[in-house]
Amino acid sequence: MSSPAIVTFIGWHDSGKTTLASRVVAEMLRRGRRVAVVKSTKELGITFDSADTDSGIFRATGAPVLLATPEEIFLQQPMAKLTLRQLASRYFNDMELVVGEGFKEERDVVKIEVCRGGARLAGKVTGVAAVVGAVSLCGERAFSLEDVVGIADFIEEQKGR
Repeated sequence: MSSPAIVTFIGWHDSGKTTLASRVVAEMLRRGRRVAVVKSTKELGITFDSADTDSGIFRATGAPVLLATPEEIFLQQPMAKLTLRQLASRYFNDMELVVGEGFKEERDVVKIEVCRGGARLAGKVTGVAAVVGAVSLCGERAFSLEDVVGIADFIEEQKGR
């Protein structure tokens, strides 16, 4: 079985990454895709899967969620320094798509930057293929925050590359 395609949503704190990514996950599930979420955080001692957390929001989509913290990954396993691709291959190898949040330093994965004004991450990180909520720079595709179907279509296009 081949490894799943991977795409990650990146952006500054409170840019809307979780809200947008969870809507895209729900759309992909509606399309019948097997989708899982890998959420990255630098926070310590956080609560996993309560309704008001990012992981809880993703879990509400119905997709499996892996939360990677500096100390551990939830399923309560010690955290090794694994890349997004390694996490996806190890835990979600039977999925067609793994949607990440964070992992802006990850190489060789498609990145979608969510930006609500202010400084862009494109130019500071590699692999930004699309931007949501801001004007495109350097040839990335640009989407509005409301264009969930268009973003899902873009992700489908990227899977074949």
